[in-house]
Amino acid sequence: MNQQIFVAAIKIQIEGEGIVKDLICYCFEYSVDDINQDYLENGKSTIMEKIQMEKKFGNCQCATKNPKGK
Repeated sequence: MNQQIFVAAIKIQIEGEGIVKDLICYCFEYSVDDINQDYLENGKSTIMEKIQMEKKFGNCQCATKNPKGK
């Protein structure tokens, strides 16, 4: 099965580290690179499942961390 992942990424500079990442999740700081690495390691990306589980336990902070509040 050919799995494709489409994301709208925003380049940000991680404060104090000088690193630019294409973040797709502000709450847990997952980037496009993280998804690609996860896919290579697992044959699929498990990051969405991890995000959904964290949201289920109330650990999502999108309203405060994401500039769009989503």
